[in-house]
Amino acid sequence: MIRRPPRSTLSSSSAASDVYKRQLLVAALFVAVVGAATSTPVESTSTDSIVCICRCCYLGECAPLENASWPVSTCTDCSASRCKEVVKSSERRVKMARIFETLQDGVPAGARAGLSVDVCEVISVLEAATCEGDGCRTSTDLKAECFDRNEPIHKYAIMAFVSVATFGVIFGFVKNHLPALQGFNAKYFNY
Repeated sequence: MIRRPPRSTLSSSSAASDVYKRQLLVAALFVAVVGAATSTPVESTSTDSIVCICRCCYLGECAPLENASWPVSTCTDCSASRCKEVVKSSERRVKMARIFETLQDGVPAGARAGLSVDVCEVISVLEAATCEGDGCRTSTDLKAECFDRNEPIHKYAIMAFVSVATFGVIFGFVKNHLPALQGFNAKYFNY
């Protein structure tokens, strides 16, 4: 007859030891999650927490313009008129001129690798350069979007995720040990 240690033994060779180790690991994870969830986040008072981003829309698709975002103090300071100023800037015209020069000179595609071309940006710069006044029709639309990183919805979404994850960990730990959940455990978690 083979003699085995009792299940309650904390011997390193017993299966019960593995269960205790898992329970300690789950308990440590639970303490870490609860500690992170209940800690108060540091509020940022700088204006870097609110950012205005320009998006160019063409044929139903919108994409952010390259190097067209800036910090603002409030979301009311974020407007499409500022995006139009960015598109009308001489820097954008020089960039588009450089792109057209490489196309006209027959520069191979490998040599143009450093130039990024966004169709919406090219068209919006051309429209801004050639179209003035109210009677001008454009095919692109410039939008300004404001993102506030300290908005309550972001904080609540993170807190909800941590709460659901914590409940899942606790349920996974408890479902094997409560007699009331044995039927549930056998029905859905019978491996």
